[in-house]
Amino acid sequence: VNWNTLNVNSNETLNFNANDGVSGITVLNTVNQGMSKIYGNINTNAGVKQLIISNPNGVLFDGAKFTTAGDAMITAQGAAMNANGTVTYDPSATRAFTPNGQDYVITVKNSDFQVGGDLNFVAPTMNVVQSAFNVKKGNGDVRFTTTNGQDYFVTQASGCNGNCKDTYTETQAMRMEAVKVDGNVVITSNKGIVKTVTGGEINGNLNINSDGSVALNYVDNGKILNVKGDVDVKGNGVLMYARNTKVGGDLNMENG
Repeated sequence: VNWNTLNVNSNETLNFNANDGVSGITVLNTVNQGMSKIYGNINTNAGVKQLIISNPNGVLFDGAKFTTAGDAMITAQGAAMNANGTVTYDPSATRAFTPNGQDYVITVKNSDFQVGGDLNFVAPTMNVVQSAFNVKKGNGDVRFTTTNGQDYFVTQASGCNGNCKDTYTETQAMRMEAVKVDGNVVITSNKGIVKTVTGGEINGNLNINSDGSVALNYVDNGKILNVKGDVDVKGNGVLMYARNTKVGGDLNMENG
């Protein structure tokens, strides 16, 4: 489905339904103009195995309710589907580049995600605030990916004009504030800092692989980050720490 714009107001619901017993459908939504702003509800029925929203201009969820029977992906990559239903991605199509790291390509605020499969977010920068994620009733993965090996995905210093490998400064790639997840969290990032703030709860494992810094509970205001499972963090930045963090399983942190 090609959209000029894809927005859902707070009093609206957008449903994707496979009818007449059809199952195993992948629904790809490509958005061409402007950031998608989702304030209302998006749903799929059991016939949709995967729902993809691809908007190179960015996506905002604010007070939204997102419910799918199968997998879901929200991506700032360009995407296309061929005749046999295979989806391909074009990272170079991303237009919502944020050189100073202060604006986020994907933002999720005060929203609720109930996903029957795995949930993937792919964008150069992401901010997730006071939102809840339930994947496969706690057995699935919520994946945040801010890199795919492309140079343009590096969050760069301001004034670089898109060509600044040697003038890199540490900026925010992935930020999670007071987030509740029933499932595992997997974060793959580049040289921007990955950080959680104001505590949160992960009813599963936390896995972070970053070429930059990692800070668990970056803002120390007495709120605890509670991870019920294992925490496995690998980084290569100027700092790595966990404070006010409770781990129910094994804790492994390695920094280059």
